Amino acid sequence: MSPKVVRMRADNLGLARLLLGASLCLALVGCASPPATSEKTVSFSSSGASTATGHQDLAIGTIADYDGLKITVLSAGTGPVASDGRASFDVKVRYENDTKDTMSYNEFDWSVEDATGARRQGTAMFDANPETLGSGDLASGDVQEGDIYFSGATGVRKVIYAPSMSSGEQEFAKWAVR
Repeated sequence: MSPKVVRMRADNLGLARLLLGASLCLALVGCASPPATSEKTVSFSSSGASTATGHQDLAIGTIADYDGLKITVLSAGTGPVASDGRASFDVKVRYENDTKDTMSYNEFDWSVEDATGARRQGTAMFDANPETLGSGDLASGDVQEGDIYFSGATGVRKVIYAPSMSSGEQEFAKWAVR
């Protein structure tokens, strides 16, 4: 089968060239786009300067890269009943040290916020003590996962990471709880 030949009148030739040029530009832009990934990562530095916009309402599972310490909220939801009889809110987090240095982690770097803006630190106590994140150091390449429990926290809308090693109470990342 021979290729089909399309003949154009002179007045349509300019339009055809314009459309062909626009199609070529779109194709080149599409080829230059980075490939889609299943994991989203945003980066920021200890100075608080974000290298990617939008580190305020991250989706659960989004990795926040803090000077090579990769941090994420893996899950957030209802936790066990605390020893005071109140419900708790459970946040499971993950740290991965992707630097050559030793990096610290601490459950007190985390808080939750409700719709009114009220915040709580992780302070739930239990009769049967579930595993908690605690605090410690991660050598290069180490990974640490753990839970942080917030007693009496209801209507949680955000999980906030504000490392105590930073100056002041600056928030570096917030994950939205849907």
